[in-house]
Amino acid sequence: MLFALVAIPIVLAAIYLGGAALAALLAIAAALGAWEFFQIAERAGYEPLSTVGVPIAAVLPLLMHASYLGLVSPRVTWGVLLVLVVLALALWMRGPHRHPLGATATTVLGVIYTGGLLSYGYILRYDNYAVGAAAGSAVLFLPVVLTWTSDTGAYFVGRVLGRHKLRN
Repeated sequence: MLFALVAIPIVLAAIYLGGAALAALLAIAAALGAWEFFQIAERAGYEPLSTVGVPIAAVLPLLMHASYLGLVSPRVTWGVLLVLVVLALALWMRGPHRHPLGATATTVLGVIYTGGLLSYGYILRYDNYAVGAAAGSAVLFLPVVLTWTSDTGAYFVGRVLGRHKLRN
């Protein structure tokens, strides 16, 4: 609860300010999401390259920010190069007998699922829409606010009506 009291204003400010603040927030969220994704994959018996995938996932939102600043241009070539680099690292770090294709596939999926999808938050924020540039902030606020309110509502309903914890 205390974390939420600190995090909510930071998240709302980053969305409102946009730019580097939003890119940094998305990068942190991508790194945390990728780390969690790779932990789940490891418990399921896969061997992702977590030490490679987490930083790459964090860099994707930063690259989107750099793209909007005109510092880099997004190209499919970068994605292909990324996959080849991860495959080469999997072969080097794991060897040919420890399933380098599975490690590459799991790592690339984790990077795309976390860093790639969170990069769209930056795109949503800066799309000009028909009503003006401020609409981007509102569009990005919507899923954040809906998630927070539904989680908060579920918490309080569970506290009032819940008697037993849910089991797997």
